[in-house]
Amino acid sequence: MVGNASDKVIDDFVAKMISDKGIELDEIAYIDERDRLVDELNKKIEDATIAALPEEKAKKLDELVKEKGEGLTENEVFAVFYAEQGKVKEEVAKVMNDFREQYLKGNEDA
Repeated sequence: MVGNASDKVIDDFVAKMISDKGIELDEIAYIDERDRLVDELNKKIEDATIAALPEEKAKKLDELVKEKGEGLTENEVFAVFYAEQGKVKEEVAKVMNDFREQYLKGNEDA
């Protein structure tokens, strides 16, 4: 599952969440739960990251996606987000903290 440094951070974050919740899961159930949570958290982070962009940056990103499609590189996406990195980091941290709190409180729709 780990593909790059940010994937490892998310994997480790989710593993700690599951551990902190204190639920006993067999290996298969643990993997299913971890994968589900990683997917949900990644989607929430993606949504929050895009929402944190000013309108003109969001339009530029949309134009790039339409223009390049599958050919869009990570560097091109990074260039759009670079100027907003402080705001994006704040939003990602908030999303991760909220997600953790909801999960630990027992809300299955973390």
